[in-house]
Amino acid sequence: MIYKILSYLVIIAIGYFLKSINFLNETEGRAFSKIVIYITLPAVIIQAVTSVKLTLPLFSLTAFGILTTLTLMIAGFLIFRRSNAARGTKGSLILTFNGLNLGLFAYPFAQLLWGGKGLAYMSIFDMGNGLMIYTVGYAIAILFSEDGFSTKEVIKKVSTFPPLLAIFGAIILNLSLSNADILSEFLGIFSGANAFLSLLTIGIFLNFERLRVEFRNMAKAISFKYLIGAALGVTFYFVLRIFEPSNALMAQVVLLSALMPAPLLTLLYSIDKKLDPELAGGTVTTTVIVSSIFLLCFGGIV
Repeated sequence: MIYKILSYLVIIAIGYFLKSINFLNETEGRAFSKIVIYITLPAVIIQAVTSVKLTLPLFSLTAFGILTTLTLMIAGFLIFRRSNAARGTKGSLILTFNGLNLGLFAYPFAQLLWGGKGLAYMSIFDMGNGLMIYTVGYAIAILFSEDGFSTKEVIKKVSTFPPLLAIFGAIILNLSLSNADILSEFLGIFSGANAFLSLLTIGIFLNFERLRVEFRNMAKAISFKYLIGAALGVTFYFVLRIFEPSNALMAQVVLLSALMPAPLLTLLYSIDKKLDPELAGGTVTTTVIVSSIFLLCFGGIV
């Protein structure tokens, strides 16, 4: 598992290095982010959801995913809504609370630690997490963009947002297909590029001088994200242990998921809506490092 985490950090470093020697620049980074949002991320979503057998009892995990992410978002908004930071910077700080990076970051660990069953549980939790990221999170990005908030525009953009359409399409496919192996193999061509392009984009937008200037705000956002995430994870862990005493795995998955890093869409939204991509790249990278420590500790305990 440690090699997987190190490989993520190496790809981020490669992106930063290629930018520093002017081989890549932020214009190309924006192009990569569009490829992720419109092609590779939807492929990852469809592939993950169609690989899980959906049953009604398991949708309680989806509800926990919604509650966890929505609570984080509301907390982030309340903490930074009166900040003196620039509008775009404020938006990127709030987006630090924009859900959890499970698909790219935590899925490999879940499969390694718990096997297919643990991965399935995390995927179903991630459906709720993703639903909030692709709706409420995107609306927050629009709210702090230069264009400002327009209810009509938000509804239009959210309802046509590719990752959200991918979730609904994946659920339909899951319930209608008896064998998704062929579809999964086809989507694997696209989804295989998602991690590399996403992490490379983080490196391209990493700006240490910008992070030094905004260190206090960034540290505040990250600290509150993990404190609130830990509180939610522990609370939901004990709720599940009370109501599902025979299924400790489900509770463990929810606890670990609540401690995962800020999603890559924190950066991609910041790029798309011209918020503060350099700050967003820094917060995503820092939370990847912090959550890596949690993963290694959790693996040692479990």
